[in-house]
This record gives sequence, structure tokens and C-alpha cells, in this order.
Amino acid sequence: LYDIQSVADVTEDAFPGYGEIITQVWRIKQLEYTWLRSLMQAYQDFDAVTRDSLAYTLRVLGLAYESEAFERVIEKYLHLDLYPDAAETLAALRPRKLAILSNGSPDMLNALVRNSGLDRLLDATISVDAKKVFK
Repeated sequence: LYDIQSVADVTEDAFPGYGEIITQVWRIKQLEYTWLRSLMQAYQDFDAVTRDSLAYTLRVLGLAYESEAFERVIEKYLHLDLYPDAAETLAALRPRKLAILSNGSPDMLNALVRNSGLDRLLDATISVDAKKVFK
């Protein structure tokens, strides 16, 4: 439903010339952290994983940053772009019950769904947070 790569414009604005590499490394590290934390039974919610993986990415690329730039990039996760056909496809699936199962923490997930307008199409948002293990 959501284009994770839509963070690239914000990362490019915050770190000119590095947007694409930040976006790629950040996502890879984000996934690695979810897998490792699940395997180690050391759960932290997806907001923490997202922040930790961005901090890692900026550190490994040798990029200094102000907290304002960091927060602006993180904030994009609450406003990810929908894939072009996402809303139309969900609407076409009505009257079936529709839900999202996500690694996102409840606060992140609920804000994202509300900000994208999918709250009008979905019956539920389900986070792995309740079970404390990533999918």
C-alpha cells in the first residue's frame, strides 16, 4: 500500500547528494534490525527500530546532522506516499472487511493510515506490537 521509497525526497532535501543511498541503507538496516531483534527476543517497537536504523545509516555514511533534520526525515514515515493504485484497489474490495497487518507501532501505523486517508477504507490496523515480534 505504501511506498517506503517515498522518503527519498525528504532525505535528499535534508542531506543533498545522499538521499538515495540513505534511503536504501536505512531500509536494509531497518529490516535487519527487525529480524535480529525478533531472533534475539529483544523487541523494540518499529519507531525505535526506524530511528536506530536511520542513526546507524547517517553514522556509517559519516553524515553529521541536527536533530531537526533527523526528525523531519523520521516524520515522513507518518506521511508515506501511497502506491498510485492502492486506494482505488482497496475501494474495489469493498464490502469485504479490510485490514493492514504491519510491523509499524500502533501510533505510527494509525497516524500513517489517517494521514493517507486510508482510514476511510480500512476496518482495522493490526500491529505486531501486541505480540512483540516482527513479521
